[in-house]
Amino acid sequence: MISRSIAIKQEPDEDHQHVRSQEPGHERLMVDELGWEMVVMRVGTGGTAMSAHKSLLVNTSPRFAQAIDHVIAEDREITFSEETPEMMKIFMEFLYTKRVPTVHEYASPIDQSSRIKNLCKMYIFAEKYYMHREIRNRVMDVIQDGFLIINSFPTEGVAANIFEKTSPTSSLRRFVSAALLYSLRHSANEDKSKGHHKLADLLVARPQVLENFLQSVQDLNLHTDRDPRVRDCTREPGCAECLSGIHKAEPCSGGVWPCEFHVHASAEDQEDIDQRCYLWLI
Repeated sequence: MISRSIAIKQEPDEDHQHVRSQEPGHERLMVDELGWEMVVMRVGTGGTAMSAHKSLLVNTSPRFAQAIDHVIAEDREITFSEETPEMMKIFMEFLYTKRVPTVHEYASPIDQSSRIKNLCKMYIFAEKYYMHREIRNRVMDVIQDGFLIINSFPTEGVAANIFEKTSPTSSLRRFVSAALLYSLRHSANEDKSKGHHKLADLLVARPQVLENFLQSVQDLNLHTDRDPRVRDCTREPGCAECLSGIHKAEPCSGGVWPCEFHVHASAEDQEDIDQRCYLWLI
């Protein structure tokens, strides 16, 4: 169940989102939707300047909107010194197209690896600013698909970065834990003992990662014989990807439920967004 591109629906936000006029004969142009206000983002240690429409940025989450409103009151610039320009390019692509860039099967191994790393960084960035669930879930789907497409698992460096920069409840951390466990049991392209040594070296060298990994494993409620990279809908009626014709010709088997690593609203959650997952149309 590999995602290609299903346009994300715009969530209503009365404070920041423009509403299309319903008056007959009145057509709002794209510039009317985007507005004229621009925000300069200084990204990375070098302060690379990147500009985006304020309306798009503030619609990603209330917390992001507050951060932007706070800083631009003075100089219309916001600094993201801990992020990288490469990750921000992925984020900007999503802002303007509402699609998460995928990992291409025929790209070079270097480009594939770079895309996977930046997608993981974008998920961490989205978590940090509590971006809307659908944004995080779409990025997660592409991360799972990406590792499956290149037939790989998170490397020690990628795993360590995720464990160090995410919270114990992070869905990305849960996915990495599940992927590492699965890779140890089902290593087909390299000696299994080598895989054990790599993970052991990582955990011994970074005690905090070891603690976080063990906690994540304890919290996992998965069958370790199921590949966490495979999003298996089992042809459940209402699957948006199947109905859109972008599902594989043959259904993937031996995977996890498509929403396994999603963030969904609880019954007590009062966040004003559609609680139905975007993957299901009925």
